[in-house]
Amino acid sequence: MHQDENRIDHRRATIISTITAVHFLLSVVLLFLVAGASMSRFDGEGPSDLTALLLKNAFEIWRFPLATAFELLEIRNTGVWGWFVYLANSVLWGWAGWRAIRFWRSRHVGALGNL
Repeated sequence: MHQDENRIDHRRATIISTITAVHFLLSVVLLFLVAGASMSRFDGEGPSDLTALLLKNAFEIWRFPLATAFELLEIRNTGVWGWFVYLANSVLWGWAGWRAIRFWRSRHVGALGNL
């Protein structure tokens, strides 16, 4: 039984860390795309308004809930501390993703067992 618990803990850690890493990487990419779209519009050669709007809205959704809460509470998260907020936000999404996968598996394992 002890090996089963270790395997489950390892699987949980792998899922959470994978989702966290992907979320954080995409957060950084979206941040730079939004910043690039904003800066290039000043030069007159930027993306269309629709592209910039889609990037901005995707970034707003992606940084929810932790980074958005910090902004709404007017807590400054500049410099290195800002990256910790985005990393913590990604860990939160990793945990939520693991819970969603666990819920989905528990619902479908029971349904598949009845076949």
